[in-house]
Amino acid sequence: MDLDALTAVRADQWARLDELARSRRLDGAEADELARLYQAVATDLSTIRSTAPDPTAVANLSASLSRARARLAGAHEPAWSDVVRFAVVSAPAALYRIRWWIAGVAFASVAVAVVVGWWVATDPGALASSARNPRATSTSCTTSATTTRPAARSRASCGRTTRGSRRCASRSASRGSARCGCCSRTP
Repeated sequence: MDLDALTAVRADQWARLDELARSRRLDGAEADELARLYQAVATDLSTIRSTAPDPTAVANLSASLSRARARLAGAHEPAWSDVVRFAVVSAPAALYRIRWWIAGVAFASVAVAVVVGWWVATDPGALASSARNPRATSTSCTTSATTTRPAARSRASCGRTTRGSRRCASRSASRGSARCGCCSRTP
């Protein structure tokens, strides 16, 4: 293949590709022409590389193709500008679009919190229902009559030895079985 003949035939296309790649604005027809010329010049570059590798022609066509590729696909910006654009433009725009949904959810959450707070403040059993042992319905412990010393050991109704002079007398029915109110074990 004669490189001079190929250059003479395709020089106009290569120059037009370079002109379109360097232009600031493209209309629809020019963008289509740029894409078509990009494919044609990429084929020419491949042909030149495989048959008659001329370093000058390869460098010139590679530079024109890289400009055209950047023009077609868009140049990538540094990562920090993407982060700044997200924080300053994209996130506020997205939050603005869903502002009424956010306000509704916030209002509903506050309403539920107020209702639960009012219920806990006015109902004495509400606070007791959130006890540490959810299985025990009542926790009444009686003083053991066996000793008067506060550090004495006694046995709970489950048989567990406890410290002090209290003996667990509470039992609750859970799933049909009696459970100790001190340790929630079945005696």
